[in-house]
Amino acid sequence: MSQHKFTTMHDNDEIVVTLGWDRPLQGFFMTIVKNPNPGKTIDEHNPVYLFNCLDQDESHPREISGFLFELAHRGIVIPQQMLNELLSDNTDNIGNKIVDHRYVNGEYVREQML
Repeated sequence: MSQHKFTTMHDNDEIVVTLGWDRPLQGFFMTIVKNPNPGKTIDEHNPVYLFNCLDQDESHPREISGFLFELAHRGIVIPQQMLNELLSDNTDNIGNKIVDHRYVNGEYVREQML
């Protein structure tokens, strides 16, 4: 699966939006996690979910539009480069990829970990 993570501020809280393409399930996934300790790694054993696709009727939809609506409804804007890459992952059926997307001092930064 591909994972694209975007860390940003929302309602005075640091959040991490993770969007990706799940190759085995042939669908997109998304989580939005609040980071109670800004600047530090989120405790993966005790995350504070603002949104988790596993709570939805269709957890891994083939279309991303529902997740984009959810982001827009919450007032969260992800980088266009992240969206473009995610759509490309779907088209190319990419797996085993982790990318961190951020803005640092107003500049877009992309770092691929895997």
